[in-house]
Amino acid sequence: HGGGHSCPEREWAGGSFGGRKPGSMRQLIPPLNLWFLPALVVRVLLYLVVRFFYAVEVGGKEFIPQRGPVLLVANHASFVDVLLLQLAYPRPIHFVAHEYLFRIWWLGWFLRLMGVVAIQPRNARQAFRRAGAKLREGRVVCLFPEGQLSQTGFLQRLKPGFKILAEQAGCPVQPVAIDGIWGSRLSFAQGCFWGKRPLPFRPSIRLQFGPILPPDETLLHRTRQSLLDLAAEAFSLRPPVAGGLAGRIIRSLAHRPWRRQLMDCGPTGRDCCSRGRLLGMAIAHSRLIRSAGTGFRVGGSVPAGILTTSGHLALLLAGRAPAAGDAAGVLTEAMLRDLPKWRVQLWVAVVYLLPGRLLAWWLSTDPSAEASSLGVGVDLLSGVNLILTTDCLLRQRPTYGLVDFWHPLAAGIPMVTGWPSGPEAGSSQLVGPDAPTAVSASADFLRQCVKEDAVARFAGVRFVVTGPERLETDLRMDLERKFGFSVFEEIRLGEAIAPFCLNVPDAPKGSKRREAGARAGSAGRLLPGFTARVVSPEGHRPLSLGERGRLLLKGPGLGGNYSVGAFGNGRHTAETYFDTGLLGRFDEDGFVFIEEPGTGPGKMDGAAQQEPEEETGIGVMDISN
Repeated sequence: HGGGHSCPEREWAGGSFGGRKPGSMRQLIPPLNLWFLPALVVRVLLYLVVRFFYAVEVGGKEFIPQRGPVLLVANHASFVDVLLLQLAYPRPIHFVAHEYLFRIWWLGWFLRLMGVVAIQPRNARQAFRRAGAKLREGRVVCLFPEGQLSQTGFLQRLKPGFKILAEQAGCPVQPVAIDGIWGSRLSFAQGCFWGKRPLPFRPSIRLQFGPILPPDETLLHRTRQSLLDLAAEAFSLRPPVAGGLAGRIIRSLAHRPWRRQLMDCGPTGRDCCSRGRLLGMAIAHSRLIRSAGTGFRVGGSVPAGILTTSGHLALLLAGRAPAAGDAAGVLTEAMLRDLPKWRVQLWVAVVYLLPGRLLAWWLSTDPSAEASSLGVGVDLLSGVNLILTTDCLLRQRPTYGLVDFWHPLAAGIPMVTGWPSGPEAGSSQLVGPDAPTAVSASADFLRQCVKEDAVARFAGVRFVVTGPERLETDLRMDLERKFGFSVFEEIRLGEAIAPFCLNVPDAPKGSKRREAGARAGSAGRLLPGFTARVVSPEGHRPLSLGERGRLLLKGPGLGGNYSVGAFGNGRHTAETYFDTGLLGRFDEDGFVFIEEPGTGPGKMDGAAQQEPEEETGIGVMDISN
């Protein structure tokens, strides 16, 4: 497209091009014309760079039309989304970018070379005219309908501009979900853009294309639903992580084993436990579990100390993933204490001597058992920006959930425990480097803190995570008013360990565009890997955004007990969902509101707040953050 010359679609994708494999280098090479020589060099270089750094997989190839106009809509999680889409799609794509980006001479030259359409967000008519002209020529135009780069990892509100554009151009819309890129240096994972540990080299990225959607009145809702469904499908097809969750925890604890991982506070003092000691104790206890054939009960009023933490981790290393209510046996605290000290010291020495990858290969087991009880393990929390690697977590909950236990262990986040749950039991010792920045507490502990007005002990706390029991509205307001931190409730189904939705902190204050991570009265947004339907309680008819009905879920760790007709997904006539027995609704930003107690597990309630005003505009490629 150099020199302002345009290329007809038939020159790019005509003839036998429809048989080419998506993602191959030939799709990026235009006809050998001198006008296209700069674009040819740039496209080949970009192809090599993307293939070197990412392992890209493409799903739903059968839904990609080989000819005719198509309006692509995708989630926007990183700056590399543009390159991934062009790599995966077998036709050249005209992206849409803010007009001010073209004022940068080198970036403007590059955008014009790649056929990017300049858009002025305040001039919607001009934007529609330019993008519509490309579509009427039979080309492919891609929009990011969220309008900006996601800073929390969740799918944001879809702006209605793409719907208007599709209706005016009379072209179909094809949704595509990009999975696996959140967490890279080119995303806002962990609350920052730079200064975080990136994804492993050549992470597995999957682009899942869905069936085309005709433009009609329900296009906005069907597009959002399709993006959620495709993201959940791509999440379920992720390749298994080597060693599973157990392998990740072993590698994390074996990395710098002398660092403190756990501090147990109590009325008589405190006991610090390093990463190496905790892992060595867990390995020794796992050998005891293998030989004795006993399980370990997760949940209940078990003190959250060093021994019980080691016991829970030992069960995971023994290949018996902990599940709430596991009645295979009970590994008591006395059994853990009676283990000979020389065995623990021997395994601690092994942890210090051997590298983490070798330990993970030797000790980790088949991760299939983990998936049955923990869903997808720590990956479930990889996109929520809740507990960061720079935090110190004060853990005051007797239950061992994914948010406040497995995720910190796998991420190497130090934890502080105290028992009993009253603030006087060791909390006064948490000063200086031991001062917590995040708290995981039960409702009883928070009530005691409000009663004693312990403001000084939570001076540096950013937020509190509680659950699965719901907090009273008055208690939540008292906590936020007295202590100045936010309260996020972890929503789970019954005795499940993994939550399905969660409120998280808002986007960092330093970002140019704020993104809401929480909404008062809501249960949060659906976590990665989950999708949902809201159907009418009587006729089980799929409902639209804002309508209250019966909540059906599909995702990791959930079975299926209800079949509902496909809505916005044409590949199946019916899909199987888990009927939660709850009544709820979704707002346009994706927040889940549980408005009445349900009849199924995990009864909840919540008060809805007033919806934000309707936004208008067109989604564009944004690299301004």
